[in-house]
Amino acid sequence: ESLVAIEGGYRGQFMANLTFDLTAYHHDYSALITPEQGVPFFDLLPVPHAVVPQLLTNASDAKAWGLEGTVNWQPMAELRFELTYSYIDASIRIPTGSEPQSTPYHQLATRILYQIAPNVGLNVIGRYIGRAPSSGLGDYVDLDAALQWNVNDQLEIGLVGRNMLAGQRNEFAADFLFA
Repeated sequence: ESLVAIEGGYRGQFMANLTFDLTAYHHDYSALITPEQGVPFFDLLPVPHAVVPQLLTNASDAKAWGLEGTVNWQPMAELRFELTYSYIDASIRIPTGSEPQSTPYHQLATRILYQIAPNVGLNVIGRYIGRAPSSGLGDYVDLDAALQWNVNDQLEIGLVGRNMLAGQRNEFAADFLFA
């Protein structure tokens, strides 16, 4: 497998407490490992059974490009806000054609970090994940939160809530090989 990557970005600071990052990239992958089904056959030993060989070849290519941006604002020493956005456009070419994109085009997250006391912190993350085009999975909005207490250098106790806005959902579609 090989990758040719072109990436560029800019990091800036508007004020002492306001920074931003912007990155653009283009990745060109070639000779990606591709599973291919061989010709099935029957074998009589040690017991009669069918064999469906799975071969690995380097027959796929892919291209991906995207943008990522982050803004950080720290209005006071104990409080920081972070906003991140990503856009990714990816395509995979396999020997039988091409596969639709299975990664969401759009992802947006906001994060609040608050140091309540010298050894107690609160971390809240809200996120929007766009629809993954080929997976059949829809977009969603969710929230995670963590309250952390650093008892000492060796011990941290935390109370964590994950996926607090949505019920159960699939976040990716399984892609199984027939074996």
